[in-house]
Amino acid sequence: MGEQRRQAKRISQPPAPPAAPSEPGVDLVVVSEWTGGLATALRRARRDNLYDFASYLGVGASTADDWAKNPAIVPRSATQRALDRALRGASFEVRKRFGMLVRGKRAVELPDSLGLEGNGGDTNRNQALKALGGLVAAVAVPEEVVERLVGDRAGRVDAGLLDSYERVARALAVERLADDARAVVPVALANAGDALGLLGRPVADRRRLDALVAGVNARAGLWAFFDGDLRAARKHLSAAWGLAAESGDLGLLTQAVGMSAILHSALPWGGRGGDPERAIELLDQAGALAVHADPHTRLWVPIWRADEVAAVGDARACRASVDAASRARELLGDDPDAGGRIGYLVWGLDQQLESVRATAEVLAGRFADAERRLEVVLGSAVNARHEVNVLAQVGRVRVGAGEPEGACEALASGLDRAEPAGYAMGVERVRGVRDHFPKQWRTLSCVRRLDDRLGAR
Repeated sequence: MGEQRRQAKRISQPPAPPAAPSEPGVDLVVVSEWTGGLATALRRARRDNLYDFASYLGVGASTADDWAKNPAIVPRSATQRALDRALRGASFEVRKRFGMLVRGKRAVELPDSLGLEGNGGDTNRNQALKALGGLVAAVAVPEEVVERLVGDRAGRVDAGLLDSYERVARALAVERLADDARAVVPVALANAGDALGLLGRPVADRRRLDALVAGVNARAGLWAFFDGDLRAARKHLSAAWGLAAESGDLGLLTQAVGMSAILHSALPWGGRGGDPERAIELLDQAGALAVHADPHTRLWVPIWRADEVAAVGDARACRASVDAASRARELLGDDPDAGGRIGYLVWGLDQQLESVRATAEVLAGRFADAERRLEVVLGSAVNARHEVNVLAQVGRVRVGAGEPEGACEALASGLDRAEPAGYAMGVERVRGVRDHFPKQWRTLSCVRRLDDRLGAR
């Protein structure tokens, strides 16, 4: 009887999915022992929320949530096997993204070809990084691309050189999703500066060159801003705006104007400081230009505007921007992030849209609805910085709902994620929410503990 039950159990288990087709130059990623942190990285690589990922593995959503909160947890053997099957059956893109998210952790064996797309060996890798000026970064760019960038300093700009810059830009956009992407920003700034040097050279396709240089400078400026380098942010965003205006490309100008609004926003500083009126003015200009832009830009401009007008308490304008973004989303199709065309943005557009919908719910006093939306957004966050931003927003929701302990819990969780990632701006977001606590909360023990943490920073 016992043997019959064992046979039935073996029969009832789902078969392991076939291994994903191998891509040239990319080997299989091998995990020696799964931990909560590695499982969470796989969820992020799959772009799953907590519930979908847990359902796929056959575990509870609370288990997947525990993995995110306690990365040192070692799942039981059956779950280890389920995670092995999930990784083995993942697409090339998911496996590669997973490898990038966990690069440098001992529990994962990553062949050099995974990071460098067939580069071949550590010696070549070191040479390539040295050619980039000795900057410390892990960027998935083949050696021949790097050699073309550093070796071609004069003469005509051909299509191959433009291809190389675009490949570096795409690789940097992927790397920016890693939990600790601080090493990416210096490479992005160097790449943007080099791209500016192409402008005085003869080129067959001037329009493509203008778009490329404006794009890499806009991305570099945006990332520099969120890493706290305001001087570099202004330099590169200004360069992107000026070049876009000179090019006559209205779609490119829409992006440059809209992204420059972040320089005046109070949101990254927790609602303190900035010039919200100027930020809204720039986003209104971008909105007027957006009819000439691609569908992705027509979506993120009203998303960003919704956040900005909400910061000044304009519930009606926030709802109008959310409605405009929702209409733009309906026209975009099934995958708003397809092809990496919005790599300059901080987060996926669907998550950003859901986040501003939650903001509109807060302004309308519907706190429970707002928190339900944010739970979904938090479950699909792609790195620790994104989690910090969502947790700060959850804290604001709970302040509005009159829940001091819940607000402190969310903000403390945000600090837990911000510190290891070196995300100083995330700490400022937490501090900004704390500033909105009612005065009568000051003596509560949970608030005093939170204040102690913030005071020590």
